[in-house]
Amino acid sequence: MSKYTGKPAAELRSIVADLTKRAADKMGELKDDTPPEQIRTIETAHDALIEELDDAKRALSEAESKEPRQPPSAPPAMDARAAIALLQRAEFYGHRELAERMIGEGGDEAAIIAAVQAARAAAAPPPIGGPRAQIGRDESETRRRACEDALAIRLGERSEPNEPARQFMECRSLPEFAADYVGHRGRLSGFGEREDVLRRAFHTTSDMPIVLENALNRALRARYLLATPTYRMIAQQRTYMDFRDHTSVRLGDFPEMKEVKETGEIVAGTFSESKEKTAVKSYAIQVGFSRQLLVNDNLNGIQQVLNDRASSVARFEDKTFYVMMLSAAGAGPTLLETSRAVFNTTDKTKASSGGAIDITTLSAARAAMRGKTSLDGVKLNVAPSILLVGPAYETIALQYTSSAFVPNQSSVINPFSGKLTVEVTPEITGNGWYLFADPSVGANFEWGLLDGYQAPRMRMDEPFGTQGMSVSLEHDFGCGAIDFRFGYLNAGA
Repeated sequence: MSKYTGKPAAELRSIVADLTKRAADKMGELKDDTPPEQIRTIETAHDALIEELDDAKRALSEAESKEPRQPPSAPPAMDARAAIALLQRAEFYGHRELAERMIGEGGDEAAIIAAVQAARAAAAPPPIGGPRAQIGRDESETRRRACEDALAIRLGERSEPNEPARQFMECRSLPEFAADYVGHRGRLSGFGEREDVLRRAFHTTSDMPIVLENALNRALRARYLLATPTYRMIAQQRTYMDFRDHTSVRLGDFPEMKEVKETGEIVAGTFSESKEKTAVKSYAIQVGFSRQLLVNDNLNGIQQVLNDRASSVARFEDKTFYVMMLSAAGAGPTLLETSRAVFNTTDKTKASSGGAIDITTLSAARAAMRGKTSLDGVKLNVAPSILLVGPAYETIALQYTSSAFVPNQSSVINPFSGKLTVEVTPEITGNGWYLFADPSVGANFEWGLLDGYQAPRMRMDEPFGTQGMSVSLEHDFGCGAIDFRFGYLNAGA
């Protein structure tokens, strides 16, 4: 039972008037510079007042039905502040014209609010059943997901829209998405109206900022995953759980099996292990979508920004990795296990003298890798799989790995045909070249991202500010050396 049931009509009229004024005053607290968090608080309080007002009005209607009818009195004139607040609320729900007409006809706040709510309810999909509040959340979540899916696809995520997302697929620009999402009625005409609907979508209780941020990140991730920087061809991937140093534990060979004697005793064996440390680091840069791009562009400009950002992150990773790998004049970082660089003549991971790519130098490099032993002295028989070169040796590398190339007149075949895959990086600026094993077998280097992140991400700092939208591009990436047995360097000639 309502707390207003049974109260006299006169008292209820006073309560209705008070609640109406409080609701109007609450909406009047909204200003152009009101923070989004405060806006949500104001809207929540206003909705609670409206629910209480509806409850009081129902009680008043019951009480008035038991009283003698009185001649209707003229409604009091509405003050400007209340009218503005009502128009703002009505515009948000796409019914400004209705509110303007009723204000002009002398309607009071309660009647206008009720009419706008009724019009909004009539335009919404009909409830299917169950608790009203839960239905609202489900429909809101479905609509949010549908808009996000459609926007992500329009921004370049390669997937097919599901049925709920199809209602948004006709939107060709960000203002159209925003208008559709907040329920704006009518055609958007002119820069000012498109900009206004964007501001309302981003500065009210609408979760359009979350929708856009998620869609941007999904499209960015799709493009990032298409990138194939060369370092990934030669290094193993790992996941970093946090920003602390991570120990790469490379176990030695499984202990060699021993004969079981008549007593049935099984001899215990031990593992050898080597530990190297790498860590992920956080990187970020602020980018911006201009006011003109957001309002006028049909999403092509934003798509181009995403393409550029995804490519730039992949290039950044490539550069960061090779700065590490090519340090010490190409010899690489110093390992804890040996206190020597990854590539050195002592461990026979570097040619004692540089030479161009040919059958002789490739054979020597392959033999050196084949002869590597594990921590326990077991021969690993590592087979080279990748020939990494800079632009200066690309043509020669392709020749010596081609089946159509005969190295010299005494040869009838190319022994390296089909054995090596050529990878080229402009980060190698000299004549040096490398052989590497397939990373699935073993690797000298590793790379990885922070746990929970599979790609760079964008974070909106100023959702549709006065001159556009400020976005932070953030990425967590790590790489380092973990072994020396799975690669070989020749300084070239």
